[in-house]
Amino acid sequence: MNKERAKELGLSTLLNGDALILLRDLLTQNYSEESRRMSYNITQFRGPSVVIQVEDNREFILEVHLSGIRYIATGIAPTNAAPGRYVSRQTNCAKQLRRTTNGVYYGSSQVELHVGDYHITIPTPFEHPFRVAVKDSHPSLTECISIQLSLKTLRKILNKVSRENRGLFCLASSDSTWNVFSESADDDSNRFRLNPVINSNGVAGVFYNRLYDALFRKKEALRGVFKEYDEHTSITLGVNELNSLMIKIDRRGDSTSQTSEYLLFESDIEALTTSELPETLPFKGERATPIVVTESTLEEPIEVTEEIQVEEPTHVESETLPLTEEELTRLNLWETAYNRWAETTGQSRASYSTSPTIWFSRYMMEKLRLGETIDELDNQLLSRY
Repeated sequence: MNKERAKELGLSTLLNGDALILLRDLLTQNYSEESRRMSYNITQFRGPSVVIQVEDNREFILEVHLSGIRYIATGIAPTNAAPGRYVSRQTNCAKQLRRTTNGVYYGSSQVELHVGDYHITIPTPFEHPFRVAVKDSHPSLTECISIQLSLKTLRKILNKVSRENRGLFCLASSDSTWNVFSESADDDSNRFRLNPVINSNGVAGVFYNRLYDALFRKKEALRGVFKEYDEHTSITLGVNELNSLMIKIDRRGDSTSQTSEYLLFESDIEALTTSELPETLPFKGERATPIVVTESTLEEPIEVTEEIQVEEPTHVESETLPLTEEELTRLNLWETAYNRWAETTGQSRASYSTSPTIWFSRYMMEKLRLGETIDELDNQLLSRY
């Protein structure tokens, strides 16, 4: 498969497969002996094996579900990338018989990944991908707590905290405090010179063997994904809103080749939940800077907190000036943020709000959790409603 052949088949090109370094090494770990059906190896996650989402602004998300690990890559797709969500439920992973151009290709009838020595494709004609609106599904990459550190430091804290008795490695945040521990969230014996950023409460716990084998183990039969990385490589360790342990590595090139790779480890059943965390953990973290909205930036300032939700307006003006293409794109981001929130709270789709001001309130809260700010376009668009 190459770009010319993909074009003949009516497929879009997502990115060069050489950018998916962690995925390549994960495939080497899981499928080193022979071709296997990936669905047989999905032990922790339900749902499709491969999901590709491309926004109208060309931002993409690629998800691959492996044995006990969810791999996600994000970045900017080529200008010819078709927006939409493409899902492959049955997926074959095989070593390539002959070397082909590395790349990720997708369309309404086919999804193909050529990464390193491996070829991932749907077993046509058993089940085809399908296309749905992008806004219908987004993986949760919002971090409750995140820590910038080196691979050397990650291996050090993993060994110190959990190697004994091959116990749990737990990372937790509560209010503005945090801890890394194995059994007790109040254990203050593991002190590290780290300064995490805390957005909300969260906790994840993964057993030592499962985590260390995936990341560092150097046995010939199971090589860790970071085995060839320089020990000073910078990564992000965190916990996402779904209480999975998150490891992120950024790859920065030009504006067309920026990608971020994520490994998400779902918590083992023995790990604590957020409701079981104490109100205060042993160490202080850095609380994410809240977004400050002044009266000069909004016609009618809206106070948004986690406890208070903006009420539905009883009347919406029937005549408004047409929105520009840029404003429509931003309004879609507001709605996407609201839908993401509504989905996580278990609301029925029939009860979803159609009010842009309510969409904005959830969009603004999401920005706050990420430590980001709204811009002039947001203010300008809000004034229309």
